[in-house]
Order: sequence, then structure tokens, then C-alpha cells
Amino acid sequence: VLRLAGIVKEDFERVHTYIGDDAFDDLADSYIAEHLSHSPNARYYSQRFPDFVAQHALAKAQPMVAEIARLEGALNDVFDGADTEALTIDALSQFDPGAFANLVFTPHSSAKRFDCAFNLDEIWTALSEERTPPVAKQLEEPQRYIVWRKDMTPYFRVLTPEAAMMWDELARGVRFGVLCEMLAFRADADTAPVRAAGHLQSMITDGLLAVVSE
Repeated sequence: VLRLAGIVKEDFERVHTYIGDDAFDDLADSYIAEHLSHSPNARYYSQRFPDFVAQHALAKAQPMVAEIARLEGALNDVFDGADTEALTIDALSQFDPGAFANLVFTPHSSAKRFDCAFNLDEIWTALSEERTPPVAKQLEEPQRYIVWRKDMTPYFRVLTPEAAMMWDELARGVRFGVLCEMLAFRADADTAPVRAAGHLQSMITDGLLAVVSE
């Protein structure tokens, strides 16, 4: 049990820091009591911890605890995700510019997207820098997160509403030309293709895409 508690604490050190020793020990003990270890690989033992936290009474009183656990769990998961070669600008340049409207992009296998209704980014940054985190507060508009792995390192960032919309539709297999039309409907139509190209370039630079096809 002590070994399992150590695994959970190591995998979720931000949650531990945020709620303190006693609360985390109680949380870990409850998780261990409900989740026996069925694998000799310790890495996978705490994978269900974020879902457990989300249903725990502590998260009912402090919803931010579940959000921190979700982000931390996602970063753990993408580290162990399948090895997939990321799309490069050079690979994209092989396509004729006239074919771009019909291109369909596939997200990198490690990429995960979720929304958070609270100021998770500020709190996570403070915890990472060993500063006292700000008070958790519900936002007027959710923050949109994407988590992925590049060169064996997990990353996350907050997306703008437009970038998140484009990612979500791209991940559903929507063609690039239609994505441009959707951005034109959302804001200035004249700049929509440029904005779409900028979002696409950012995704490729970050290693968020894997495959492109016509």
C-alpha cells in the first residue's frame, strides 16, 4: 500500500502540492482501497486517478482539484502515447497550392483536447514555479486546452477560441477549404485564409499533426 501511495504521489505531484500532505494521503488511500493493482507495470496504476478524483467529495467542494488531476493525468498519458511521426512543413510543401482546399489533416496520436471552466493555467503555473497559487475562480468563458508530446516531452497550451474550433473540426476530418469558410463565418472573411494558415502552421510547428491527405 505504501508503494502504491508513492506511485500516485509521484504521478500527481501538482495535486499533492495543491491540497497538501494530509488531504492527498486520504485521497490516495481511498483510491488504493477501490483500485487494486492488476499490472506489474507501476506506470499504469494511477491512470484512473483523475476520474476517481472527479467523483470524490473533495472535488465536489474544490472542483479545481479534479481539473489539476485531469491535466496532470493527460500529461502523463501523452508521454506514454504511441510513437507517431509528426507532419512537417516540408511534407506539406509537396502538395500543389491549388490542392490545399481539399487537404484533410490527422491529429498526432498523442494529442488530447479538453476545456476547463476555471483558471487552471494560472494555478498550474504557480504550482510549477513553487509559488502560492491564486484563488480558484470560475471563468466567464472556458479555457481550451490541448496536450501533446513532442520529442519525448509532454506539453500543453491554452488555445484561443478560434484555434480550438479549428482544431476540433480538423480532428473530425473537415477539409482545409471548409475550415477557411468556417473561420470566415466566425470573423473577418477577408483574413480567414491567412488566419487558417497561421493556425495550421502553429499546429505543424508544435508537432500536433501526423498525416495529411487529399
